[in-house]
Amino acid sequence: MVLSLLSIFMLPDFPSTTRWLSDQEKAVAVHRLRMYSGSRDEERGPLLMGVRMAVSDYKVWLLSLIVILKTSAGAVTAFIPTLVATFKYGRVESLLLTAPPYVLAAIVSLVVSLSSDKREERYFHLVGPLVVGMVGYIIASSTTTLAPRYFSLFLMLGGVYGSFDIAYAWISSTVCKVSVNTRLVPVLTWK
Repeated sequence: MVLSLLSIFMLPDFPSTTRWLSDQEKAVAVHRLRMYSGSRDEERGPLLMGVRMAVSDYKVWLLSLIVILKTSAGAVTAFIPTLVATFKYGRVESLLLTAPPYVLAAIVSLVVSLSSDKREERYFHLVGPLVVGMVGYIIASSTTTLAPRYFSLFLMLGGVYGSFDIAYAWISSTVCKVSVNTRLVPVLTWK
């Protein structure tokens, strides 16, 4: 908690208002903002106009639906220890069997994120892990045998966590700002 409160004073708000950046670093940061998000940090627009535009844009609703559905699918993580406990192992063994699917999910998340960044593509990097996760859910719901059920945990967690980063990156890069009539207007574009 202390660290998060301190971060309020340490994290930069905008390049032009960050005191600890040199003039050259500010110029580079402003250039990157313009190149990659289409925004200019010194421009501000009316808040209510931005809210109205966001609420009326179907892409905002679509991206919100993606996050809500992914978060709902991720609720399986709360039940992983319970699912592993049905394997009829002892408490310690059950807890140890819970760790490998999460380790794989972390690795998958890193690999998918790096691949998406390198290839500059998000759609297939988002849908691919979701399909794998869906296969895991199907296996888990259609069998009572130990090995396939344990394997399904790897697929479910890899699929859910493998696409979280991509979804949030896509959302943050989709919501960009452009200047219209010297006022800042939020506009959504698909990248």
